[in-house]
Amino acid sequence: MANNTANNTANNTDVERLNYYEGEFLGAADFEAEQEYHRGMRRRHNVGQHTWGVVSGLDIVQVPNGATGSSGQPEMDIYVQPGMAVDGFGREVIALTKTQLTQDLFAPYFDPNPAAPPKPMYVWISYSQMMLQPPKDACTVMNQPNAFGRVQEAFALTVTPDSKGPTDDLIVVDGKAMNPPGGTPPPSQPGDIVLPNDNSIPYQEFSTDDSSVNWYIAIGRVFWDPHNEVFLQQTETWAAVGRRYAGNVTSAIDTPDNTLTIRDRFAPYPLPTSTTDLFYGGVGVDIAGSLIVERLLDAEQNLLVGSAHNPSDPTPLSPLTIVASGTNEELIQFRNPTGVETWLLSENLNGTNFGLHIGEIPAGGNAPGTTRLFIQSTLTGVAPSQVNVGIGTATPRNPLAIRAQGAYEELLSFEAPNGSTNWHVNQNPQGTNFKRGLNFCETGVADFRLFLQTGGNVGVGTPLPQQNLSVNAALNIDQAGVNAGSLNPGLTFGSASGEGISSNRNPGVNQWGIDFFTSGAPRLSIANAGNVGIGTRTPNALLDVAGPVLVGGNLKVSGNQNIFGVRTFPKALSNNNTTDSFRSWSIDYTNVFEQVYAVFAVFQGFSIFNNDNNLNFNARGHEQGDVFIPQHAFVRVDFFDLNSATGVCYCSESDSNKQTDNSILFTVVVMGKPKF
Repeated sequence: MANNTANNTANNTDVERLNYYEGEFLGAADFEAEQEYHRGMRRRHNVGQHTWGVVSGLDIVQVPNGATGSSGQPEMDIYVQPGMAVDGFGREVIALTKTQLTQDLFAPYFDPNPAAPPKPMYVWISYSQMMLQPPKDACTVMNQPNAFGRVQEAFALTVTPDSKGPTDDLIVVDGKAMNPPGGTPPPSQPGDIVLPNDNSIPYQEFSTDDSSVNWYIAIGRVFWDPHNEVFLQQTETWAAVGRRYAGNVTSAIDTPDNTLTIRDRFAPYPLPTSTTDLFYGGVGVDIAGSLIVERLLDAEQNLLVGSAHNPSDPTPLSPLTIVASGTNEELIQFRNPTGVETWLLSENLNGTNFGLHIGEIPAGGNAPGTTRLFIQSTLTGVAPSQVNVGIGTATPRNPLAIRAQGAYEELLSFEAPNGSTNWHVNQNPQGTNFKRGLNFCETGVADFRLFLQTGGNVGVGTPLPQQNLSVNAALNIDQAGVNAGSLNPGLTFGSASGEGISSNRNPGVNQWGIDFFTSGAPRLSIANAGNVGIGTRTPNALLDVAGPVLVGGNLKVSGNQNIFGVRTFPKALSNNNTTDSFRSWSIDYTNVFEQVYAVFAVFQGFSIFNNDNNLNFNARGHEQGDVFIPQHAFVRVDFFDLNSATGVCYCSESDSNKQTDNSILFTVVVMGKPKF
């Protein structure tokens, strides 16, 4: 078959590979060309399908050495971990062992000032090489200066006081050394070669001497004391600032199993759930442009729209966080299936009225549309605005304004999960003598479950409340039964007063009774059994008064009472001796009184005839002579207590030998509080 491809030498490149044939003579130049071809194509792959930077490892790690710096911070030994990077010339930079940073790298930045503060120093890695295994033949050494058996590929470390770093050598494209683009490149002229901003150029011309060109890759920074020449401790994230990582260059990713996962290669997967875990945040993905998702966008935790995430911002993200844009500070736009905007959610109406605005865009209309719901922002930054939310109205005059509808002026309805209305609220009930008011209704059961009538009266179960509070049925106070003997919860009178009625519903004094309070103290108590106490919460009788009782009128007691009682004990006693010693007497009234107020004796008479124990005192007669004349007669109380009383009595006569039978008639009176 004929080949129609023209052999046009204008399309040739300097990329050559060996073509072997039988009997061909090969020299050192041929083998070098073989290696040069493979190294060159691999390097073009490194900066063609990839971008230059750290591929893996090369982390800066801090190891405490036990010393403390002059600032009090721990001193550290600094190491660069094994790893791999690719530079802008496509060369692999490989460290196979851990390398310690030594102070000789930092010597040019020594500061003789003892007060010089510690500062960040930036660390760079670059490709280097050296020749090994020189020939043993002296003639060969003299005739061929480059006669070495091996080339060892190594790396070099460099430090700078700023993040700009050392200057890289220029890339050569089409025979021209070109500066890497910085920021926004100037407009190109027709036919100009434009380098990509990542500065990874697979079509560059490589130097024939790798030792003559340098490219520096940032791997992090250290905190260095420039006077004492020691390293001080910082966080791992601080040390990693400025690292440049390698990337991929592709316009499509084809996956074999319908999934694509981007994750931190050192983090566990699934990600840890503890917010304090080092790997909790996972991988941050920055798309410098638009993201088109043809099916499902699944954000399993948070989604931030309109701004880049700032990890140092302490404000936690919501599941959906949107940063507003435009004059109206638009947040969400809704369109119908034809692509026409129908609703708009924004937060600064027309750029002059801050608040959350839901607007309906009429046919042919523009943003922000007709207001359907508006939640106004705070006016002062401290107090909420007086005009806040309107439902059914675009001019709400209160924090929440609802425009009523219909003859009953319906305001709210509360629906069950199946869509049926269980409760509703209106403000213009219809009926004879009805007044306007806020009417809470149990839909289909009864109106006026609660009715706040115009004028201030409140009705429970009635549309015609006659007082500030009218209850059409029973009223329960302290249904939870939490009162433990105090005034509250209970029925109180006045503002912040101590007057009211309550009932202790818990174990303790007067449980399940009723207590009447004044000045915060119980004054009258009705026990659950019916006894009434005044001054006591534990009445022991139908009426138990603990304290004085003042009766301004008649006091009539039809049954027993234990306020005041009197018991009398009549006595008729003779002297029983001829001497002048007194006759003793005693009475017993045990279990008669709770308290004895007074005991006294009433002298009723005397006789020179023997009436001992004769309460009739009817032994009488006439005795002649002056020896029978009585001279001294008395009776007295010497002692009394709650149970008994004692005393003496006596009646003398002119002739003491005849006074043995002289008798005294008296009554002992005991007054006290009777015992029932």
